[in-house]
Amino acid sequence: MRFNNLLLALLFVVTSLFCACTKTGNPSPNIVSGAPSGQFIASVNGQPCVFNAVLTRVGNRISIIGSDSVAGRVQGLEIFTGATTPGTYALGKGTPSDGNLGVYQTGSNWISIRSTFNTNLIYNGTLTIDAIDTIQKSISGTFNFLGADSKFNGSNPTFVTITNGIFINLKWQ
Repeated sequence: MRFNNLLLALLFVVTSLFCACTKTGNPSPNIVSGAPSGQFIASVNGQPCVFNAVLTRVGNRISIIGSDSVAGRVQGLEIFTGATTPGTYALGKGTPSDGNLGVYQTGSNWISIRSTFNTNLIYNGTLTIDAIDTIQKSISGTFNFLGADSKFNGSNPTFVTITNGIFINLKWQ
């Protein structure tokens, strides 16, 4: 588990080095139909955010990794999946290399991530892939999930709620 958290933190560091960070104040309610290509958007505990995304595809594994920096803190959002066709899939237990997984991380900087929230068998979500274009090398869809603090082992974990997740024509190389 500690290795996976270190791996995720490293991915966020690399992503943040290549991306500028932005945040929306009040996105359009018609964002799916009107948003430009390459968007990775979600609400974190009700707060709308635009994440700068990097998408990778290795074999049948797709990883969408987004970063955002706001008010002296950083946050990252990741979706890992083995889904390769349009459809609706459960985000639950897994690791970045297997299963379908939703992850949210936050901290004061990318080196010292303070909190990691993962989907698991109890706290999960949904990933809907609307389109995968293997010629244009792009993917579009929606997602949401409830992530539990990965460091908590008791009966009352801390949560993060990710809603209104949208990715539109994210491209891979």
